[in-house]
Amino acid sequence: MLRQILNEKISIGRLVLDKSPTMISLPSVDMKVLKEWDILLVRKTFMEVKPALVFKHVEKCEKFMIPDPEYYVLGKVGIDYIKRKCQDSVDIIIAKDYREIPRAIYEGVAEMGVTWSHDNMSWELSRRTLEKGITMEVGVIKGADEMSMKAFNLLFSEEMMEVTKSFDVKWIGK
Repeated sequence: MLRQILNEKISIGRLVLDKSPTMISLPSVDMKVLKEWDILLVRKTFMEVKPALVFKHVEKCEKFMIPDPEYYVLGKVGIDYIKRKCQDSVDIIIAKDYREIPRAIYEGVAEMGVTWSHDNMSWELSRRTLEKGITMEVGVIKGADEMSMKAFNLLFSEEMMEVTKSFDVKWIGK
């Protein structure tokens, strides 16, 4: 997301994201940086999400896929897990985006990876949610239109709180 905000094209398979977002959701640590860079019009704490290990049948570290730790907190979580739990013979595969990981595991490119727990419900993969959650914030980029502000406000409505109950997240937005 940070690369996209800075006008870099992002490719996810054949999908190319070439427009900067007007509204974003990132871990609090990353949002603080955007606030310091004076990129955000407004930001607010939204929810706590948990990273999860995903794998096809059994947890194996041999081919472990993580998002690029330079850009994604999930990549840093993956590196920490590898250091604590895996043998030296682990082959780390760097994904451009965490959304690539479930498909790579499903297709056998990787054996295990780290994604958001709530993102894996549609894949036929096993998952183990990790204990430590990550606080997410939502922000609106300066220069955004009125529709982006309406969407931002909608995220903190009672209706959205009901929707998030069906996911593996902890609502903290108010």
